[in-house]
Amino acid sequence: MNKTYSLLILCAALLLFGAGCAGVWLAGGAAAGAGSIAYVQGELKTEEDVSISKVWIAALKTCGDMQFHIQEDNKDELTGRIYAMGSDDKKIYINLKSLSEDATEIRIRVNIFGDETMSRRILSEIEKRL
Repeated sequence: MNKTYSLLILCAALLLFGAGCAGVWLAGGAAAGAGSIAYVQGELKTEEDVSISKVWIAALKTCGDMQFHIQEDNKDELTGRIYAMGSDDKKIYINLKSLSEDATEIRIRVNIFGDETMSRRILSEIEKRL
C-alpha cells in the first residue's frame, strides 16, 4: 500500500507541474498572437498590424541604417526573408509572414543561439520605420 500511495503522489505531482508548464507555455503563445513580443529559444517573435510590404521596407531600411551587410533577401506576397551580417560577423535573420492584408508576423534571430538584446534593438528600429 505504501508503494502505491507514493506512486500516486508522484503521478499527481508530475501532472500538477506538467500542467503548470503547459499552461504558462500556452498562455505565452496566446499572448504572442495578440501582438506582444515573445523571446523563445533564441528567436524574437511579434506581430505588427501592418502589411508585409511595409514591414519589408522598414526591415531593409533598418539593415541599411544599422550597417548590416545583406547577404540574401527574398520576398513574395506571403513571406519575406532577410539574411545579413552585422558587426563582429553576427548573422542576422529576419523572417516575415503575412497573417492578413494588415498584419505581419516578424521573427528575428541573431546568430544560431540568439542574442535577445540585439534582436530587441533590431525590432525597435523596424518599428520606428513603420
